[in-house]
Amino acid sequence: MQPESAFMKSHFISSAAAALLVALLSTTASAQSASDEPSDTVEEGRDHTYSLGLSLVGSRFRTEDGYRMGMMGPGLTVNYTVGRQMGFGLRANITFPMHGRVAGNGEDDGVNLITMYDKQRLSFDTTYYFYYRLRPTEALDVVLGGGVHVHTLRLVGSQFDPIELIQGGLAGLARAEYRFADHFFLSGEVALAIDPIDFVKHQNRATLVAPIALTFAVGARR
Repeated sequence: MQPESAFMKSHFISSAAAALLVALLSTTASAQSASDEPSDTVEEGRDHTYSLGLSLVGSRFRTEDGYRMGMMGPGLTVNYTVGRQMGFGLRANITFPMHGRVAGNGEDDGVNLITMYDKQRLSFDTTYYFYYRLRPTEALDVVLGGGVHVHTLRLVGSQFDPIELIQGGLAGLARAEYRFADHFFLSGEVALAIDPIDFVKHQNRATLVAPIALTFAVGARR
């Protein structure tokens, strides 16, 4: 498969998967809205939370020819949830890989992805998840969630073959939210995914992708 056609196919599948996740979230929100009983108190309703934060993302994957690669870089993460003690959420992250490490055939080398892949370095992943919310104190919430995950990666350089993949699997997350005002909170989150499903069959395809992200964010609740 030619690199451009592979990327176009992976981009199409990624866009379709993201659209499906958004549609599922909208359907879930509509279903919850229809099932909620009318109430004059906020306590019997449901919350919507929105957050935006900075993340540090590390990802490891291995290929069919036995090579293992790790990469790390900064990113931006958005989170949306609907529900109260239990509910559903959508998490999206965009990452800019900067440093990598390649291991295989007896070698283990660190690489500068900025110079190796000078044309494009971009990773995007989404998670549609179910969560359960704990409240240890009045100002602190702990959110535990798990769901389905889709991850895309594209590295393009002037002198090296491009690296492209789109993987799917399962993800889990743990997030602490500290309310510093009535409708605002600070959060810290750890998210981990295992993606064994390769949606684009390359000649040397990835057989397993495992991204992990640490995120600090500010959010709002209504």
